Amino acid sequence: MKDWTEVFDTWSRELSFRGFDVRRLWDTVRIDVLKSETAPEVSFYDCWPRSKISEYQLNLQDIVDYLSQDDWIPEQVLQENPFHPKEQRLNKGQQDTLNYLWRVRDRHEEVCAILIAASLFSDHEILRNQVKGETFYDLRELTHSYLEEKGWQPGSEGLWHHFNTEVLCRQISSVEYDYSNISGIRDLIRFLARRHAEMFLQYQPVHVISSDYRDPQVSEILKGRREKRAEESEKAQRRREALNAARLAEEAEIAKSNIEKIKKHPRFGQWGSISRKELTALVWSKPAREIAKEFGVSDVAVGKKCKSLNISKPPRGFWNRVSSGRIPHPGGKLPNED
Repeated sequence: MKDWTEVFDTWSRELSFRGFDVRRLWDTVRIDVLKSETAPEVSFYDCWPRSKISEYQLNLQDIVDYLSQDDWIPEQVLQENPFHPKEQRLNKGQQDTLNYLWRVRDRHEEVCAILIAASLFSDHEILRNQVKGETFYDLRELTHSYLEEKGWQPGSEGLWHHFNTEVLCRQISSVEYDYSNISGIRDLIRFLARRHAEMFLQYQPVHVISSDYRDPQVSEILKGRREKRAEESEKAQRRREALNAARLAEEAEIAKSNIEKIKKHPRFGQWGSISRKELTALVWSKPAREIAKEFGVSDVAVGKKCKSLNISKPPRGFWNRVSSGRIPHPGGKLPNED
């Protein structure tokens, strides 16, 4: 096979057999963008799941409406904002392929050549190892020769930088396919056409452009979304206000309780920071129950604190003997201290 027309006929027949028409490769998605007279038109390419085109269009319109604070929205903002999942955004090689396909959208033989070249570039390792003989190299040479005739410069590997690993718009896993029946160029063309059909039956290349018209149904759906978001935001605000009010009420109750405790226990809240020296002076100045009342703790807590700090306490009955005058008041000092 040396004539590109024959390559294209084989490829397009296989596409038709698989239920895909290359003439319906592209779809146009119009987004209503506020623009000034000097603002450039918004125009970029993407590849969306056919089952989610309406959803993505609505998401993108929603984002554009949200961002339309100025006269117009830069193209970069539209491309980088997450109107579809991050894992489905195109890499540089895939974006290049879409740009090429849009450039030749009405020249179907060149569309065929670009897609075949993209498949041979992306899957060159598998195809070179799995396809018999020189079939892979023969088809690549034939494809590159045709592209050169049409003014392209495919180079030795293709139209893409060698750092790119995936250049098909949406890669369909190669491991699912049987390569054993590929015995010549025609079989390889059919094989690649089958993959292209499967890819484009799942994913739709779209040209996203700005427009001054908006479908009333889109406006109605987005109005519903915004009303729902506003309602959810209002509910969330009420929840935050209720939580804040509850927190303030709790803090007020704690403060009130602390005031009451301070009235009963002048040094309430200071027990954790008392030093060994001060506690020693206290236990040799007054009974443990008075210390406990002063700090708002129990007699047991005073005993445990003294034990943990290795502080000797007055023996049982010590303060009764002091109050009866039988022994002098220690004045905050241990009996054996000067």
